[in-house]
Parts: sequence; C-alpha cells; structure tokens
Amino acid sequence: MTETNHSGICTQSSASGSGKLILLGEHAVVYGYSAVALALPKGLKVCIEADEQQAYGLSFAQEGRFGTFSSQTRSQDSSEGTLLMKAFRQGFDWAQAQGLHLNAHYKLKVEGALPFKVGLGSSAALSVATLKALAQIHQHEWSKNELFEGAMVMERVFHHQPSGLDHRVSIEGGIQGFQRKQGEINLQALHHTQPLHLVLTWGPRQGTTADAVSRVAIKKAEYPIYYQELFKQIESNTQVGQQALQDGDLNKLGLCFDLNHKFLRDLGVVTPALDQACIQLRKLGALGAKMSGAGMGGTSFGLFQTQEQALSASLSLQEQNQPTWQVSI
Repeated sequence: MTETNHSGICTQSSASGSGKLILLGEHAVVYGYSAVALALPKGLKVCIEADEQQAYGLSFAQEGRFGTFSSQTRSQDSSEGTLLMKAFRQGFDWAQAQGLHLNAHYKLKVEGALPFKVGLGSSAALSVATLKALAQIHQHEWSKNELFEGAMVMERVFHHQPSGLDHRVSIEGGIQGFQRKQGEINLQALHHTQPLHLVLTWGPRQGTTADAVSRVAIKKAEYPIYYQELFKQIESNTQVGQQALQDGDLNKLGLCFDLNHKFLRDLGVVTPALDQACIQLRKLGALGAKMSGAGMGGTSFGLFQTQEQALSASLSLQEQNQPTWQVSI
C-alpha cells in the first residue's frame, strides 16, 4: 500500500513479511545441513512515512507496536527498541548502497500479532517488511535475491550468524526445504498431500537466538566428533521427515518431530519448559511434538490428525493460561 503527495511522490507505504516455523533441522542448518520450514499465515507489517521537509533520519512513530521506543532513548527498558533501530539503520544503509536516494525523514511503525523472541521469525518478518515498504515508497521493487541480501544485513543485527532460512522462507512463502553450503543456498518448494494441523505454544526464552547458536558452537568445538555425529542424525531424520511430509504420512512425520526434539535436547537447547510443553501436546493427542527455533525457551508445536483435534488442544492450553496459535496449512 502506498500514498502520494500532490507532486506524485510517495509519502507513505506499508508492507508485510511472514513469520516462519521450523519443522525440522534447527541448529544443524547453521552448519550446512538441511532444514524444513513453513511460512506462517501471519507476520508483521511495517508502515513508513516519509517527510521530505526534514533531513534524512529515522524514528519510531508514536503509535503502533513499538511506538513507545525512540531512537534517543537509552534506558534499559528500551533495549529492544535500540536493537530495532540499529537494524533499521543497517537496512536503510544497505538500501542507499543499492542506489536508493534516501533524502527524507522516515517514521516507522510496526504492527502485527507475531510474538518477538520466541523462534517464529519475527526479526526476519520485520526485515523483509521494512525493505519492501522502503522500496515501495521510492517506487522501486527488489528482486528476491536483493531482498534476501538486504534482509540478511538486518538479520545479522539480531542473530550475528543467521543461516538465511528465516527470511528466505518469509520471502518465498509456502513450505521450503533449505540448505546452505559454502554460501550457496539450495531451496526446494515442498508440496504436502495432507493438511498440517498444528498447535503452537510459547514462553519466555533464556537469552537470544545468537546466544543459543553460540552455545552450540562452543560445545561443538569442545566435542567435535560427538556433535558431528549428532548433526548427521538430525540430517537423516530431516530427510525422512521431508519425505513423510510429501507422502502425506502424518504418523511418520509426527515421529520425526519427536525424534528431532530428542536430538535438540542432546544439543543442549531444550529447557524443562519446552519438554513440558511437548508432553502436554502429546497428551492432548498430538501425533508428535517438538520445540522450534533456537531453543532455550520459545516455541513448541504439535501435529494433529484433524483441525477439530487441534482446536480442542489449543482451547485446553488456553484454559491453562498458555498462549496458543492454531495453524492449518
């Protein structure tokens, strides 16, 4: 969506980026192994307003999801806002390097219900949406590869060493098989013959995605043979799960989710709260359940045979004051 002034110059624009859910292959994907992820039906929307009467700069709007933060605030309570502003600046600097002439003051507003810091790709959704909205306001359109590169610049602010999976899935949509080796990305759109009825639930995380990735990297350096074998097992399970997804074998896919969760526990990124969430989902009828994302808290999800079962499980968790999201793909 765009709005223009009397001179025909765009002054407002907005664009959205999808969240993501990793089905299989977390952490191993950072080291060149494959993963499977899907684009969620909800994400984040970034609205940008350009004021050409002011010199180039960035600020948050006074309304919207992050309206209480400003680029001048430096209190501890604004650490999230400061991080977001740094990411915005990196994205805008990248856009200028690509030839966009940014000669206005840009006010940004973030909207949407996708929760932050729980492993659902909120930073990727934010990065993709920001660059798309910025291009629109300048009547420009990025190629998918350009959008990927720009979003990667912003994602490094949040994750330091992102695999690229989150924002690639946000850009492409659907269910994607993803693998990155020696800087080259192999992406495969996956088609499933049976609908996936999922229930997502989440809680607070211990640290950031970058912290969890670093934790695994340190352990991998300390015990290289053990972690190499563990990553190989994760890869083998991912391949089996990917085939089960395409064959419509939900029971086998559920077993692959359970096994992937066990491997992630062996990696040291599963907390007792994540284990408990998966146990609850299985008790409520899930064919399989696992954590999703970097771990150390965050999101777990379960796969159900029917949407009715998934909705019933979601309601049961809500009655226990747990946040849930029922997604059918």
